[in-house]
Amino acid sequence: APSSAPDVFALGGMLPNPVRAAGRIRFDVPEASAVTIEVFDVLGRLASSVVDGRVAPGRHEVSWSAAGFPSGTYLVRMRARPESGGVAFEQTRRMTVTR
Repeated sequence: APSSAPDVFALGGMLPNPVRAAGRIRFDVPEASAVTIEVFDVLGRLASSVVDGRVAPGRHEVSWSAAGFPSGTYLVRMRARPESGGVAFEQTRRMTVTR
């Protein structure tokens, strides 16, 4: 567990990018929040739900498998709603899947 929570919400994007088989998505949550992280194709269709639930404060990393996804550009979107009732957060980053 991290020694201190980050100051702000942030979506760190996919590592590596471009992704071949699997990657990691890093994100920061400054306070307990309901978080969703989803992957969409360029037409806006949901391709994968990566995180969907309560997330404790801290720096986090989740794995994402590109198995079954064709080469192309995808969007990773993070949404967070703080339990405190604070301002909701949303950020989107682009990633590429290559075969």
